[in-house]
Order: sequence, then C-alpha cells, then structure tokens
Amino acid sequence: MKECRHELEIVGADIKKLEKVKKPFKRVTYNEAIKKLQEKGHEIKQGDDFKSAEERSLAKYYGESFVFVTNYPLALLKFYHGEDSEKPGTGTNFNLLAPGIGEMVDGSQREPDLNKIVERLKKAKMDLGASDWYLDSRRYGSVPHAGFGLGIERFAAWICGFETIKDSVPFPRTPTRFNP
Repeated sequence: MKECRHELEIVGADIKKLEKVKKPFKRVTYNEAIKKLQEKGHEIKQGDDFKSAEERSLAKYYGESFVFVTNYPLALLKFYHGEDSEKPGTGTNFNLLAPGIGEMVDGSQREPDLNKIVERLKKAKMDLGASDWYLDSRRYGSVPHAGFGLGIERFAAWICGFETIKDSVPFPRTPTRFNP
C-alpha cells in the first residue's frame, strides 16, 4: 500500500478492501474451524479436509480478513509434515485463508524423526525404496526446518478482486483446455 499504490490502482485493486487488512491475523485450530463450519450449517465432520468453498467461508466467518488454520489431523497431511508434540495426532502446519479465495499459503515444519516418517510411508503404502533419497536426508544429518508455499496466482486474484484464479493464470487449465 505504501510503495505500490499506483500499481494497485492500475490493476484495479480495491484499495478500501486492502486497507481493511489488519494484523495480527486470526489463528484457529482445525478443530475450531470444523466447529465453526458446522455451526454455520456446513456438512463437514471431524477428519474431513476443507473444500475451497469451506476455506472461503472460514475467512468470511472470522471477520472478512485472513485467518490461519493450524494443527490439521496428521491423517490429512503428507508423510513429511511434523507432529505437534503438544497436540499429538496433529501437524505442525498451517494454511493461510484469504477472503473470497480460500487457501493462499500452505506451510509446515518437517518431521525430523526418521522412524515416524517410515511409519507414515508404510501406512500410506508408499514404496520405501522410491523414498530412499528422502529418508537418507534424515539418516545423514538433516536439520530441523520448515517450508511454505505461496499461491502467487491466488494472491494476484485476491489483490485484483478476481472471482476465480483462472483470471490470474496466464494459461489456465479447464475441463476443455489442457494446452496453452
């Protein structure tokens, strides 16, 4: 807003909407988010993953701003997500949900325990041999670390007020279009 107001106006961004964004952003756990969705009439139960409509709704229910959802059940996460030692069975992860868009950022701390990773791979019936390269990174000196991914097209769609991220993707894939 301070340095790129002119550019935001050029792309047609709703400046008033952007000015409403205040930090800190609300933080809720997966369990709290499920309860909120159920209270609002969504047919979702504990253990279900959120669909995009539910993600968009959560941002709206928590004040038309961004909301962090943390501690998803491990069963919904990839084998490399860390487990929260204070909330066993949940991940050390988050999704940042944006109003009108849903998930914009996904992140987590990675699981440092080789045995837990092997357990999860077996549970998912994944080939351990095909995962050797990853397992070796834990066997031979990985350090605790985390990562996140920002959906840049989603961010652009939110900034510009697009109704769909397809409008912010140079060559969107659709049911009838697979090639540029």
